Amino acid sequence: MSNEADQNAPTVRTPPYVAYKTFLTLIDDLAEHGVPPIIDRSVLKRFSGGVGSQLLMTLKSLGLAFDDNKPHKNLAHLVQFKGQPEFKEVMRGALDYGYPFLKSLDLMTATPGMFADAFKVTGAKEDVLRKCRRFYLAAALDNGVQLGPRILGAGAGARAPRTANGGAASTAQKRPYNKGPKPTRSDPSNNNNRVSPDQTVQQQLLSKFPQFDPSWPDELKKSWFAGFKDLMAAAGTKTGDG
Repeated sequence: MSNEADQNAPTVRTPPYVAYKTFLTLIDDLAEHGVPPIIDRSVLKRFSGGVGSQLLMTLKSLGLAFDDNKPHKNLAHLVQFKGQPEFKEVMRGALDYGYPFLKSLDLMTATPGMFADAFKVTGAKEDVLRKCRRFYLAAALDNGVQLGPRILGAGAGARAPRTANGGAASTAQKRPYNKGPKPTRSDPSNNNNRVSPDQTVQQQLLSKFPQFDPSWPDELKKSWFAGFKDLMAAAGTKTGDG
C-alpha cells in the first residue's frame, strides 16, 4: 500500500484494539455519509466517547488517517471499494502498515507464543494486547491474509508463555487440571470416581485448548472447530463421542 503517512509514522504504535466489527461499522457509516476533510467527534457521534477515540486511533495506526485527524487517501479507497475485491487489497496494505513487527514472522508456521510475543514491542499491557491480537486475526481472516493452523487453533486469546518471573498467562493456562476429589484408602467405593488414563489425556489436552468465543468471526469459528476435531483425533476420540 502506497502510504504518504509512512514518513511521519512512529517506530512503534499500538495497533488497533477496538472490535473489528466496530471498525467495519465506521466504514459503513463513511460510505453512507462520505469521507469528511477531517475526522472529528461529529463524524464519530454514533459511537461512545471511548469507542470513538479507539476508532480514531485505529485509523491512525493503520495509516488511514494522519496525526492531525485528516483522512488518508486509502481511507477513501476503503470506502469506495466497500463490498468489492479491492477492499481486501487495501486492507491488507493497511495491516502491513499497522503491524510492521509481524513482517519478520512466518504466520504460517509461527506458534501462538511467537505471535503473542511479537506484539510486546508496542509496550502495551496484556489486556490491550489481547484485543490487538483479536482485531488482527479477525481482519486478517476477513481480508485473505494467510495464517497457519497453530495461530488459528489458538484463536484470538493466544498469549505468550509464562515468563520466569511469573508473567500473565491465559485462563486456560491458569486453570488447574481438575481430577476431582482424591479417593481415600478407607473408602474403596471412591475408586469408581477415578479418571481413567485415557480420560486424563483428553482432559489435559482440552484444558490447554482455547475456549470458544461466540463473538469470533465465522472463519475463526471454523478454524476452532477444525482444530478441536484434530485434537480429539490425536487423543484417540471421535468428536461425536461426547
